[in-house]
Amino acid sequence: MTIYRQIVLLIVGLLAAVFVGTMVTTVENSRAYLQEQLRSHAQDAATSLAISVSRFMASGELPAIISTTDAMFDSGYYRRITIVDMQDEVIVSRESNITLEGVPPWLIDLVPLDTPVSKAAIMNGWNQAGMVRVTSHPGYAYRQIWNNLIMNAAWFAVGALVLALIGVVILKITFRPLAEIERQAEAIARREFPLVENVPKTRELASIVRAMNKLTGAVKRILDEADASIAHLRSIAFQSPVTGLPNRQRFMSILGEKIESEEECSTALLCLIELCRFKEFNHRKGYLEGDRLLREAGRLLQASLPPEPKTVVAHLSGATFAVLTEDFQDATLLGNKLVPALCKLYELGITDTEDVAHVGISMYDGAQTTTQLLSNADAALRSAQSSGANQWAFHSGAQDESPARTASEWRRLIHAALDSDQLRLVFQPVVLTSDRKEFHREALVRLAEIGDDGTESLLNAGAFISMASSLGLAKLIDRHVIDRVVTTLETDNAMDETVAINLDAESIQDPEFVSWASEFLAKHANVANRICFELSEYGLVNIAGEFTRFVDRLSALGVRFGVDNVGVHNGVLSYLRSVTLDYIKIDGSFIRSLNQNRDHQFFVNTMVSVAHGLDVRVIAKSVEDEDVWNALQGLNVDGAQGFYIARPQAKSLD
Repeated sequence: MTIYRQIVLLIVGLLAAVFVGTMVTTVENSRAYLQEQLRSHAQDAATSLAISVSRFMASGELPAIISTTDAMFDSGYYRRITIVDMQDEVIVSRESNITLEGVPPWLIDLVPLDTPVSKAAIMNGWNQAGMVRVTSHPGYAYRQIWNNLIMNAAWFAVGALVLALIGVVILKITFRPLAEIERQAEAIARREFPLVENVPKTRELASIVRAMNKLTGAVKRILDEADASIAHLRSIAFQSPVTGLPNRQRFMSILGEKIESEEECSTALLCLIELCRFKEFNHRKGYLEGDRLLREAGRLLQASLPPEPKTVVAHLSGATFAVLTEDFQDATLLGNKLVPALCKLYELGITDTEDVAHVGISMYDGAQTTTQLLSNADAALRSAQSSGANQWAFHSGAQDESPARTASEWRRLIHAALDSDQLRLVFQPVVLTSDRKEFHREALVRLAEIGDDGTESLLNAGAFISMASSLGLAKLIDRHVIDRVVTTLETDNAMDETVAINLDAESIQDPEFVSWASEFLAKHANVANRICFELSEYGLVNIAGEFTRFVDRLSALGVRFGVDNVGVHNGVLSYLRSVTLDYIKIDGSFIRSLNQNRDHQFFVNTMVSVAHGLDVRVIAKSVEDEDVWNALQGLNVDGAQGFYIARPQAKSLD
């Protein structure tokens, strides 16, 4: 119960006590006064009647005595009138019951009135001839008490109502800052940090408001400093100080994650780029111009290629750059794009030689190791350098290359898979690092291809999801996955886990998909609270507003939310503070060699501290061996996912 309600109830209780006390006092005072009036009234009546019937007693005129007595009794003010002679024989006796309309019986029972018998002697000359006994009727006294009660209660009710209204207004004004403080605390829980501008004049409340404003500012400052710390760490450990691009260490982590994770990538092109005679340029122009040349080369490479996350441009060292892209399947198209872009360095006057750069390209087809892929790219670069100015070369090293599918072929294949139910789901568990209990299972989609001999092979998500997204088909796949997961959770008694589903940013941006998901899960509310939706960090950064509205709409149904591949971008806290999340998954490029890389350990530890401060759990992806698992124990990471825990399995759904 709120303090406001407690005070209101206290005021009501006090008013009720005052009312009861007032009424008791009023009744008691009225009773005492009216009881004295009844006694006096009865005595006056007895004396008057004794005088009136004295002359009739001497002559024995009984009818006259009776008529005189009746005349007085019929006035209605008397309960009993009795006339007796000297032998105490009753001459006349009249009596009535206590009955009055408009006075409740409980009042008569609750407030007894003592009506004493008043006496007066009937004289015959100097001798007493008889006695008159009179008892007043208390009904009129009860009516007076009842009327007083009604009047006092009415005035008290009006006064209490006015005072209560005034008190409520005063309390509302007084406690308004508390309501603002409550909203402020709720906002902090939502990762917002408003300040209460109007400081109340009440000293105690003013102290509370100032303290909360101070706390809000401190929390915001701590989170901002943590965000700055993470950004600074990234810039020192993972970025080239000259170009701001990912450095060799970061690029090798990304490359390793892409190649070694079957969910991330199935085909890609790797480019090694080297600017010509860069050392000579530094000697001629100086290091400032050399740094300018490197920055412009990085900018031109980024401008000529699609944005992240499917393309990564890195500055490895000196005059060497690298590009890893999943958006190009044709090396010729990529080479003819990169070389002209770099030649603009001469056209813009940034370098003074026409021979600007050489590019070596190799293809990853799912079979090579990181070392093989880099070796092929390096061989291609040496071949380009020996071919002449501004040349590119391609070296695959693959023994059996199959032609890549066109966009039209991919479209037909994905539509056919949806129509003929050839999309399969496998599940990979996420466990808690504390006791290895299951946190949830992530649903991973596979595309089944039927060979000419009828055998079925499964394409991993990395092989077709990117193409599906570019073709606008990702939302159809997302709907299919949601439908299958929900149906299975409802029908398979053995499937009692929480399931995480990765959504494409395209789906969340589509109002029709959002409405469908909301209505569909509302119809299946019995399992909605066992669904988690995940969005990649890259997607979230680009559609933060749409994702926030999506979370607000579906969280009311019990759906939980997480962010996948966290750490790839700067400004992590910017979305952690604006979106209500249950967990984040740190990108595998920071986890695979965690036990050997202190920079990655520091980064993960910092992310855990920040996330836990916002009541968000942290899960490590790509946990592939025991050494990494053991390293997680000391970093307070909440959960883990990877081949060391378990490989994806087709449990229940297929």
